[in-house]
Amino acid sequence: MMISNFNKLIQSKIVWGLFIGLVVFAFVAMDMATPDNNTAQKKNNVVGKVQGNEIKYNELMRSFYSASLDYTLRSGQELRITDQVEQELTNAAWERIAVLKKAENGQYEVTDEEIIERIKDIIRYISQSDQYDPEIYNAFINNFLPRYGMNAKSFDLFIKETIMIEKVLEDIDENLLFIDESEVKEAFHNLNDTLSVQYTLIKRDEFKSNPVSEQKCYTFFTNNYERFRIPEKVIVDYVKFPFVNYTNMVEVSSSMIEMSYSNNLDRFKIDAENDEISYKQLDEVYDEIKNQLLISLARDMAIENAYDFVGDVSENNANFSNVAKNQEIEIFTTKSFSMNEQVEPNETSRRFNQAAFNLDLTLENYYSDPIIEERNIYIIALKEKVDSFIPSYEEVKEQVNNATQQDTDNDEYLKHTHNIFMDIQNKILDKNLFTDVALEHGLKTINCKKFSLNNPLEDDFSREIMSNMYNAQEKVVKSINCNDGIIIAHLTNREKADASLLDEQRLEISAQLRQQRTLELFRNRKQEIVNDASIEIF
Repeated sequence: MMISNFNKLIQSKIVWGLFIGLVVFAFVAMDMATPDNNTAQKKNNVVGKVQGNEIKYNELMRSFYSASLDYTLRSGQELRITDQVEQELTNAAWERIAVLKKAENGQYEVTDEEIIERIKDIIRYISQSDQYDPEIYNAFINNFLPRYGMNAKSFDLFIKETIMIEKVLEDIDENLLFIDESEVKEAFHNLNDTLSVQYTLIKRDEFKSNPVSEQKCYTFFTNNYERFRIPEKVIVDYVKFPFVNYTNMVEVSSSMIEMSYSNNLDRFKIDAENDEISYKQLDEVYDEIKNQLLISLARDMAIENAYDFVGDVSENNANFSNVAKNQEIEIFTTKSFSMNEQVEPNETSRRFNQAAFNLDLTLENYYSDPIIEERNIYIIALKEKVDSFIPSYEEVKEQVNNATQQDTDNDEYLKHTHNIFMDIQNKILDKNLFTDVALEHGLKTINCKKFSLNNPLEDDFSREIMSNMYNAQEKVVKSINCNDGIIIAHLTNREKADASLLDEQRLEISAQLRQQRTLELFRNRKQEIVNDASIEIF
């Protein structure tokens, strides 16, 4: 019952179509977050504790990359790092460490044979072949894995740890996976019963309460002053190495282009209606390949120059500004900014900010390691830190007014919708029609076409209505949140599915229920392990 039965877990093959391109086109801008500021100095810094064990920076970063690669292999989707994704991966990294600590204390072993077979499964899946292809493996190791800070040896360790985690999470009571007949019947009807639903939408943006008073604003401020705290800010100098600046310094030969084309032929496959396989000719994609290779080489040169710059600064504690002047590199100085403020719109990411806020005004740690972004590489030098503080009411009066008004509008809106919901619910029980009651409140109603989960609804709010009403009973009224406001939905009729169809669907439904139960138990076990780990993040 291995969680990671590879061919079952991966839902999409799209990423592996892209992989063929990544094999050679490994120069694509690295989306992965990179360790920030003075990694060499920070790698042994303690960043937290798990089960009382100190966790160092380099261990957390390795787990971060592992969590990202694990997601890619399981989902078939390459991650593009955003602030939210980066935070989720960081959380996943801590959870991964916690489960591995649990594994160390248990009787969980992973054999070399299991590791080898798992790797072969991955390579077979990538190549979409029943045969293991060593060339694909080598390309995967050399051109894909470096995006995740891995080589062949560390990938073996990643696979071993992943299998270990699976064994820990699978260590559950098999009796809990038993699915009884009543569950199967309930699921059958939830899938196949035909529903008739009416609904009305109470739009949030159309509801406004009365303007708030000065006194209410001041009271709101005194009760919620932490909401208006000015966060810690920093001022930094920085230099940047744009990839485009190096495109004139590198050359792409015809042989490189030809090799890239031949090694990535599947990237240029032409979809055909018949079984004949055809590809775009080299001359059709020549410029595309050349430009990609050019960017790759320019990026590599920019990275090399950025690390040389850091090396010059670190040598004998040289002054950041002097090194920049000597190399005739422009120095940019920021205004004060917080962790959540972007320095260069559409250029810098959270990685830049994290690096800046991890610096301090010491000779060893006032400057960062190169920060690789999509188009530039940055190196930061801290100039000043501005402590967090709570401003006076007068300084943030406008913000307080907006926040007070927003909170008041939301509270009044929720009271308003709740009153309508209760009125509809009560009168429906008294045999009043849904449409009539809604009309009393000035609301229009919509009658949905009949639907089931196996015959989905097509409506602006299909997802919300189907997910909330599929297991409802007749005459039920539900309040449903959506982006536009609150939906009040009424199940007018539930037409029972033909029971004779149950035998046809029984095995599939049982398997789906068992899978759902399994995933739920896995999640619960992981959460228990994480809770017991007493994770401390410094």
